[in-house]
Amino acid sequence: MKIGIIGLGFVGLSFGSVLASKGHLVIGVDIDKEKLKKIKNGVVPFYEPGLQSILKKSLKKDLKISSNISDLEKCGLIFVTVGTPQKRNGEIDLTMVKNVINKIGKLLSKTRHKPIIIIKSTVIPGTTQSVILPILQQISGKKTGKDFGLVTNPEFLRESATPNEDFENQDTIVIGTDNSEIFSSVKKMYQAVSVPHARYYHTATTEAEMIKCAQNTMLASRVALANMIYDACQNHGIEYDKIRQIAFDNFEILGPHMVQVPGPDGKRGFGGKCLPKDVRGFSTIHDSELLRKIIEYNDSLRDDLDKSLMNFKKS
Repeated sequence: MKIGIIGLGFVGLSFGSVLASKGHLVIGVDIDKEKLKKIKNGVVPFYEPGLQSILKKSLKKDLKISSNISDLEKCGLIFVTVGTPQKRNGEIDLTMVKNVINKIGKLLSKTRHKPIIIIKSTVIPGTTQSVILPILQQISGKKTGKDFGLVTNPEFLRESATPNEDFENQDTIVIGTDNSEIFSSVKKMYQAVSVPHARYYHTATTEAEMIKCAQNTMLASRVALANMIYDACQNHGIEYDKIRQIAFDNFEILGPHMVQVPGPDGKRGFGGKCLPKDVRGFSTIHDSELLRKIIEYNDSLRDDLDKSLMNFKKS
């Protein structure tokens, strides 16, 4: 199957390289010319352990790199993996997503092919139906279900694992669509590239979006709560690690690394590319005193957070 991937950042390049290494013809598209130059030379433009060797092998096999979305005309599946950065007020910025969807709409208007458009970019619940779908149908003049498919397929890969290991060890794959045939097509793609132990969930697009936000919000909240309990232990002369081992380590949803203080990166609080951004994005659609307190407390722990993101409470 020919697969297109738009946005060659952490998710897009990792995902595309692994798919190509598994035998799919993959066309990766990005508008950053410097990034494309590095990728074409087998250089990963960001730090990601294990990806360099996979990228080099994939470039020799079935991974093609382009700056032109029109090269995706004959792709059966088109994944959107562009970034959704944080605005100063905590909202998720959809500028890059909208730009890409506009271009896909123009592509659809000129082709007889009926691709499945798959949104992997993290967005708040309702975005696919209220923002992405209207743009696609208006620009293309075509209808979802009849002329193209539209799916929300959130990414749950861990930043700490190598791309190949993480891809093959996925335990949850959420495919958000109201069309059972489209669900089956996306599921078959994953099954064909050896994701043997995964559980597949057929949901609505809005449910798929909520699952990603809910999971990241839950994980982020647990990390912050563990740090508050750590402080309580410190204040009362209690050994936190002993409490952690008994109180938390037997909870299935909590891996030991989630309640380790300091965290795997040597710092307190939740960080990385996903949790801070997604929790704040979720807070813009659900006003919660608890969530505000969790974000505020986490900000006090992370001394390296972008100051522009700390204006969340004031906005």
